[in-house]
Amino acid sequence: MSDNENKKSNEKVEKKPIAKEIKNSDNKKVETSGNYFTGIIGAIIGGAIGAVPWIIAYIYGNMMIALLAILIAGGAYYGYKLFKGKITKKVTIIITIISIIIVALVTLLIIPAILIHTEGMNTNMATIQYLYQDEEFKAGIIKDTLIAIVFTIVGAAVVNASIKKDIEEGTTKKEQTPEEFAKEKQEAISKIKPIFEKYNAVSKEHTIDKIELEAELELNKIDKNLLTTLKSVEIVKKEKGKFYYDAENENKEITPKKQMAKSNIVAIVIAVIAIIAVVAIVVYGQSKKNATTEVTDGTVSFEMNDTWIEYSNYYAGGWNYYKYISNMPLSNTNEIEANEIDYSTYPAMLNVNYYEVDTSEYSSIQEVADYMTEYINSAEDKPEYEQEISKTEKGYDVLKIKATYNTDPAQVEYMYYILNGNVMATVDGYSFSLSDEKELAKVANDVANSFDWVTVSE
Repeated sequence: MSDNENKKSNEKVEKKPIAKEIKNSDNKKVETSGNYFTGIIGAIIGGAIGAVPWIIAYIYGNMMIALLAILIAGGAYYGYKLFKGKITKKVTIIITIISIIIVALVTLLIIPAILIHTEGMNTNMATIQYLYQDEEFKAGIIKDTLIAIVFTIVGAAVVNASIKKDIEEGTTKKEQTPEEFAKEKQEAISKIKPIFEKYNAVSKEHTIDKIELEAELELNKIDKNLLTTLKSVEIVKKEKGKFYYDAENENKEITPKKQMAKSNIVAIVIAVIAIIAVVAIVVYGQSKKNATTEVTDGTVSFEMNDTWIEYSNYYAGGWNYYKYISNMPLSNTNEIEANEIDYSTYPAMLNVNYYEVDTSEYSSIQEVADYMTEYINSAEDKPEYEQEISKTEKGYDVLKIKATYNTDPAQVEYMYYILNGNVMATVDGYSFSLSDEKELAKVANDVANSFDWVTVSE
């Protein structure tokens, strides 16, 4: 290859851009690098973490706090930088848009989902859509969303001011090598040390206040980042709100303090709060789902899960409850409307009853089991059938039956027969949605285990 060809090749290499540049307030060029895509991913994660306090305030405090919007935008910006996002003037637009999207999703989707979960219902699109059928709720949540977006724009504006300051002051420049930092440190000493010597601010007893220091920097056209450099290696120290120069640290090998130290602390605090909040939400929702109330008529008593609704108009005697576990009714109503076409809109049902029995027919729980086996085997639409004899937690004999009907409509049923002398108690839970099986089994089993006789007729 000729010399001319080598020269041309080298010129091409030199012209290839390594990083874009921006100018700070001192007209100095500051290199920016990074990737918009990774930055956006980080902004989404950071903004989502920052939204946790907003969710807590809304769910448990029933309020929106404007200042919390700053955490969302702040979390988005921190996440953007943490994931090496490219820092340009476009970042302000990116952070604002991402913050608004996060707040909208949180308010319109996440919060309703959490509300449904805390009520003990399965969280899915069907239950969320049903919640939005309530006109009062829909109007309220839309109003809250609009207010939240306004707060978010205000919060983003505050963060964007910080972003612009970062750009202007050059704090977004690429990480320095040790050689580059050493060079900058010497430059800072040569330019800033005379200011402190001028004011004799060279010890804890003799300091210079911030206003005087900044005035001197401006007067001498000294980049404020040089002061930050000396602070990071403890050459310039703070004492009771003022500053002094510690010459003893000029030649000491002190690891520079990261400029983002305070931001890291804030991010860690927010992350910890977010984790605690998520755990609290899960625990609270679970405790609410498991909360029970004692039911009694003076003769018997049992514990009933609070997420089940008593239905007094049902045909059976005793106590009757219903709950939409994995489905919702077609219309927004508190009444259970008969639907002869679509059984999938029926709720799960649980009936509790007790009555006297003829001991000549049922003198033991085994005789009850034999009768039920014969009865089910003789049924025209014979179900899949399981049964077990055991004891309840109160010590009563109990027959547990599970029957699954795979015909149309499909149905799962849990029947508990509790025998106590000449009285029988029944706990019968059934649903036309096989997806309800797990919760239906639990509530039927819990009621049977808690069932007790306060008084027993002779």
